Amino acid sequence: MMKKKRMILVSVLTIFVCLAAYAGGGQEEGAKQVIRLNAGCGHPESMAYVALFRDFFIPEVTKRVEERTGYRIEWTQAWGGSVAKLADQFESVESGLLDFAVTGPGGFEPVKTSGFALTGWLPFNSPDSLQSSIALKETMAKFPDVVKEIYYDHNILPLIVCALPNYDLITTFEWKNISDLKGKKIAAYGTNLNFLKGTGAVAVQSNLNEAYTCFQTGVYEGWIMSGDLTVDFKLNEVAPHLKKIGFGVLPFIWGMNLATWEKLPKEVQDIILEVADEYMRLECKTTDEQNQEAYDIIVQQGGTVTSLTDAQKAEWAKMLPNLPMQWVTEEEAKGYPAREILRVYIQELE
Repeated sequence: MMKKKRMILVSVLTIFVCLAAYAGGGQEEGAKQVIRLNAGCGHPESMAYVALFRDFFIPEVTKRVEERTGYRIEWTQAWGGSVAKLADQFESVESGLLDFAVTGPGGFEPVKTSGFALTGWLPFNSPDSLQSSIALKETMAKFPDVVKEIYYDHNILPLIVCALPNYDLITTFEWKNISDLKGKKIAAYGTNLNFLKGTGAVAVQSNLNEAYTCFQTGVYEGWIMSGDLTVDFKLNEVAPHLKKIGFGVLPFIWGMNLATWEKLPKEVQDIILEVADEYMRLECKTTDEQNQEAYDIIVQQGGTVTSLTDAQKAEWAKMLPNLPMQWVTEEEAKGYPAREILRVYIQELE
């Protein structure tokens, strides 16, 4: 009888141990406790910033956490809009659907993050990705109340500031003078549409995932676009003429779900911040290099690459309304210290 009771007790204890392991989601394997994270993006992996997050940020965080802590990270990845489309990324991080995704400002989320979307209102901004990214990062650091309202209050940690490269204009037709754009349908995404105001072009809101087909079907005849994105999406096959205009780079932010962040051990947080800074610098360097290389590729594949003269750039700038002050007026009406944010950003660039 005693032997039978001991067997029952052992069986019950075994069941409790199994249940405890199941309740933890299999969180512990050997000496390492498993942390599960997921990352996604509306853009495909062919884009430099996505490929580098996949091939640098994720492996480096994983390796360093494994080597330096008692934890191990397992990742789920969802690129190309498989979980969140471009317009849904902010909400996907806010809700916890994704732990990491791009969360504005400017072209990615022009409304909810408008308080820091000033580069979309600064035509002929800096063409240097790292310079512009650091300037925005430092500017945001000086306005913690605005960061709190835009990001922290929406359960998002603005983790990494980096950039899409210097924007030019690709078209299905060759043109020499700005007046040649009058009546032409030109696409852009988000705040980049501002750069067409006053030119006579017909602005069309669009996104890269539909660009190739839209060119083929005549929905539009041009795109405010960088060289590397033109090549990445093979748009030079349908819009082979690139005009170097130099509207400037478009900084953006990888956000992380704040609730997920706060649950992470301090040593894991430190490693993520460490790799985030390295990723920012690598992404900006790679982006600018690939953009320069893309100009040669477009020509090699039968396209043309020409440049606006300085006089034409000045002419274009005069056609535009006072975009920076429009942004200031709109954002101050929302309660943001926009004039001061603009001043600090320009100061940081300098």
